[in-house]
Amino acid sequence: MPSSVYGKRIIIVEDSKLFLDKLRGLLSGMEGLEIVAIARGAAEADELMRRYRPDCLLIDMYLAEGAGLDVLRSVNTLPYRPLAIVMTSEPSEELERMCRLLGANSMIDKAQDFDRIPEILGYAA
Repeated sequence: MPSSVYGKRIIIVEDSKLFLDKLRGLLSGMEGLEIVAIARGAAEADELMRRYRPDCLLIDMYLAEGAGLDVLRSVNTLPYRPLAIVMTSEPSEELERMCRLLGANSMIDKAQDFDRIPEILGYAA
């Protein structure tokens, strides 16, 4: 059972089908977790966040339309605060600093930290 104070309604913001399939596989076995929507761009993510009010966002940094930073800016306009986890294949200290300034709770390297997502979501490893 999750130990996190956050709920488990998740929107994934990711435009890579390959990585999206990998995320679905990772998240599918987590009790109480529900992927309520998938956005492929920043504008779509903004619309879906307002419609579904997720507890958590998994946000890819580089999208076909917009960027993860745009999604974080949208999060800051919401009347509630979902957990925001940024995923990138090109991590840097500067990018992490920018994400944190915009309210990201965590930033993970897709190649190195993928397996940490359950832990960040409050699920025991």
